[in-house]
Amino acid sequence: MLGQAVGLPIVSLDQTLSSKVEILPSTFVQINENRFEQMYKLGTLLGEGSNGEVRKCVHRDTKQVRAVKIFNRQILRLREEDIIQELNVMKSIDHPNIVRVFEYFVDHRYVFLVMEYCQGGQLQGRITTQLQFTERQVALIMKQLFSAVAYLQNLQIVHREICPEKILLEEKSGDVNIKIVDFGGSVDRKRAFSSGETRFVHYSAPEILTEGLETNCDIWSCGVLMFVLLSGKVPFEGMTNDQICEKVIEGKYSMSGGLWNSVSSDAKSLIELILRPAETRILASTALSHSWLARFDFSIQVSQELVQTVLANVLRFQFSTKLQLAALTFISTQLLSLQDTKDLREVFRLMDKNGDGRISKTELVEVYRETMPPSEAEKAVSEIMSRADTDGSGFMDYTEFLRASIDLKALLTEKLLAEVFSVFDRDGNGTITSQEIMKVLKGNSVGGEVDESVWNSIVAEVDRNGDGVIDINEFKEILMAKM
Repeated sequence: MLGQAVGLPIVSLDQTLSSKVEILPSTFVQINENRFEQMYKLGTLLGEGSNGEVRKCVHRDTKQVRAVKIFNRQILRLREEDIIQELNVMKSIDHPNIVRVFEYFVDHRYVFLVMEYCQGGQLQGRITTQLQFTERQVALIMKQLFSAVAYLQNLQIVHREICPEKILLEEKSGDVNIKIVDFGGSVDRKRAFSSGETRFVHYSAPEILTEGLETNCDIWSCGVLMFVLLSGKVPFEGMTNDQICEKVIEGKYSMSGGLWNSVSSDAKSLIELILRPAETRILASTALSHSWLARFDFSIQVSQELVQTVLANVLRFQFSTKLQLAALTFISTQLLSLQDTKDLREVFRLMDKNGDGRISKTELVEVYRETMPPSEAEKAVSEIMSRADTDGSGFMDYTEFLRASIDLKALLTEKLLAEVFSVFDRDGNGTITSQEIMKVLKGNSVGGEVDESVWNSIVAEVDRNGDGVIDINEFKEILMAKM
């Protein structure tokens, strides 16, 4: 079946005027001009994050449950650029083990950052109640964490505060699926940085405490967490922060006695490769290929039928207009819940052979060679990447995978259609104009300010009756085109 689909016509990235506008996972992470209280009902306190508190919230119209980080601008005395930096870091991230941000609100006192809600709470809570973890359970957590850190390192982003309080669990029970949260302490390596205080000294790399920042400090935090999960204790103990800092900088720890007697030598060897001076410490990408992780089968039972359906959907994926691509991106990033994407995420992990949080062309070829001859697989993957890799990174990122994998015909109810249409119909009059499209997409233009003719061309691609606007029937027709 998959081999026959290779001959489908290709719709590559537009070479028209509309190609001057990029559609990225961050495209729809925008300021909501309404008051937060108008759109969401505020719920219980979930925790305290860097620069603000985090609460549960429920969207008043869609009933979607989300989390919101609330910055009190007056009490925290945050500069606007500090808030923008955290927002921009989170907008740039597209990984299944890092929490997704949806939108934000601003008023004279507060900034509200709306994110995914993880009902399992903090990993710290699980550590407190469970006390002891099997090596397989620890390996499952660490593989996801190494994947996220490897992905961040590729983007030259340092989280700087990885610890159990900054890791959330998607669900309350079952296998642990994690999400890294709170990038308030993160630093872009491209920016100059001066040494500052760190709030989680148990998990801080020695170079953070002595020099301020080093490019591979997050993997040290991962090593400390692995130590804690396997033994129930931190490797560097002390009565005060100063004492802990001294122990961390000294770098001496023990893996003998107590629970360590039942821990494998492979697990200990990985910790030793991580909890060492920066110049000889391994990268997260290297940790992913360590023999300890290779001992465990992490694959969750996903039906072969689903895998084949996903592969067929990815192979058929194409878009005919920029607006269609924008609408599909909105659905993939804003409307799909963690439950909606749970099985797709597992298929993504099966295809992401090296675990770095993105699918390379080589990995994609390997998958399709299981169902078709090598030459056909190479050709099919070249066609897939020309359509699905819309940011031109050379990889299929997580959102690009979701966008290509979803069965839109099964998903597109009248309610969902109306919700997607309303994103572009800013004044709610039942039609979409070029000016409204510009308001939604203008932050993603290539090469500076975009001429009005570009926005008009995006409308013209969809405007079947030639009246200069897009109604909901035209919108539905183009959304379903070639799907």
